[in-house]
Amino acid sequence: MLDLGIDGGKSAVNNPGRRTFEASFHVASLVGDRFGLAVYHRQDDPVHARDGAALRMESKIARYSQRWFCLCPDIAANRDQMVQNFVALRPGHWIQEEGAEVIIPMGITQCPVHIKPDWLQEQLGVPVVEGFGAPIRTAALLAGLGLKQSRVRWPRIEFLANLRESGIENSMFSRC
Repeated sequence: MLDLGIDGGKSAVNNPGRRTFEASFHVASLVGDRFGLAVYHRQDDPVHARDGAALRMESKIARYSQRWFCLCPDIAANRDQMVQNFVALRPGHWIQEEGAEVIIPMGITQCPVHIKPDWLQEQLGVPVVEGFGAPIRTAALLAGLGLKQSRVRWPRIEFLANLRESGIENSMFSRC
């Protein structure tokens, strides 16, 4: 789950945006202690390991499983193949043999686009946390609680203040 630009966005606005990986892991940790991750490629492992370590949640990862993603020219036309590839990973084995209590499909092309999380959750009998809804709903929760980014962690970007002083305003800048 790539989260390019989210740190810059947190420095620009007060909206409590979350990284997809971060939000998925935090939501998953509310409903279970061990996670099964379905990632697109083996080359993504170092990124996910680094992000898991940064969140101090690497010990919660029960299983990585890779190489299932169908890199077809027309992904929509190959939806059934993508679902079959995911099922072939044997996520039930992650639960029974490796102690996964929550499944996190890493990437929105998997879930919710081609595999509906509620269907997958019903099939597996464990929570499925997908990376599209988790950050959106987490941000909504934080905003509803009146929480914003820490300006100690994410200082305001000066160029926005300069734009405001110069009279340039739009809906994004007016919320900063």
